[in-house]
Amino acid sequence: MKTILAAFLAFGFLQATAQSSDPALDKRLDDYMRLNREMKFAQLIDYIHPSLFTLAPKEAILEGFEKGFDNEDMKITIDSLAVTDIGPVFVHNGGSYHRVKYYMGLRFYMKDQEMMKDSSFAEMMTSQMGIMFPEKKVEFSKDRTHFTLTGPDLLIAIKDDEKSQWMFLGYDKSKAKVLKTLFPKEVVDQFGLDQ
Repeated sequence: MKTILAAFLAFGFLQATAQSSDPALDKRLDDYMRLNREMKFAQLIDYIHPSLFTLAPKEAILEGFEKGFDNEDMKITIDSLAVTDIGPVFVHNGGSYHRVKYYMGLRFYMKDQEMMKDSSFAEMMTSQMGIMFPEKKVEFSKDRTHFTLTGPDLLIAIKDDEKSQWMFLGYDKSKAKVLKTLFPKEVVDQFGLDQ
């Protein structure tokens, strides 16, 4: 479960619509978004900030992506993605950080479609997803084939020093206790990551 959580945190389902004042960040973010949309997890992993690999090894996170998005119980697809804001740069100890806000929409298809015909199952899943993702909107499709999960999210763009490439970490407020350990305290305070 921890591995799948780490994979979801790394996976910032985005489409570049907002632009920064840094062409290198914009290019790297565009590539990251494309890999997310195409679900090319093996390539995407090279855009994830290495601090995440202190929580789980790279290979385990890659496996978490693959199993999290397509397993014996369900398949998840990306429905909609849009970057809504790239905040100003924050510089600390030679590293640069941007707060990237985005909107995402996912569809969850249960592989056992018979379960979807059971209204109590649909109510239970909608309720559970609402608890797991309190800032997202959860809906059961009218055709009873899938659940949708939509809402705002946050990604932190990180450049460790002048020579580094931009790397990314997804940020989920409900996992703040673990995630804030991946950032310097000054970055946590600057972006309000412990709230």
